[in-house]
Amino acid sequence: MMEFLQMVWNSLTTENPSIITAISIPLIFIEVSISMLLFSSVLNIKADKKQKLLYVFAMSCTSILTRLLVPSPYNAFINFITTIIYIIIIFKTTIFKSIIALVFPIIVIVVSESIVGKLYTVLFGIDYAFGVNIPLHRIIGTLLLYFIMFVFYLIVKVFRTKIPNFEIFDKKKKILLALNIIFSIILISTQIY
Repeated sequence: MMEFLQMVWNSLTTENPSIITAISIPLIFIEVSISMLLFSSVLNIKADKKQKLLYVFAMSCTSILTRLLVPSPYNAFINFITTIIYIIIIFKTTIFKSIIALVFPIIVIVVSESIVGKLYTVLFGIDYAFGVNIPLHRIIGTLLLYFIMFVFYLIVKVFRTKIPNFEIFDKKKKILLALNIIFSIILISTQIY
């Protein structure tokens, strides 16, 4: 029995890519759910329970498949495109609103990861980039990240924070803003992944 526990502990506290992948699969459902809560509350997207569940299931399954089958950073680009498509189809929004719905959670994730990185170094005395390769640290870091994202969501919900209505822009300004956002996402994605 002690040997088994030692083996499990070693698996969780040393670098292990296969366990990291297995851990990431259920965590994707949490990330997609929190991201959906963020963009739907900030953009004032009204959705019923069926639409929300459909989005979480479809986007999570897509993310899992691309994570397992497509190398980085290409999987991120595929996820970005499918996110926009799913938001348009499931929530019946405009292309522009769906692009904003993609960008806002990414901004929250980047800010949250910088906070987690600092906390991680203080709490565990190791670099966050190194820690995410160890399963136990990956679980702790990811759950801490999702907790901070959820706090962002609660702040947005409590203070009823909304992004201004970009639908009032003329077509030329919308296209220019959308292209800037898309190029920014591409730039950030290539740097992060």
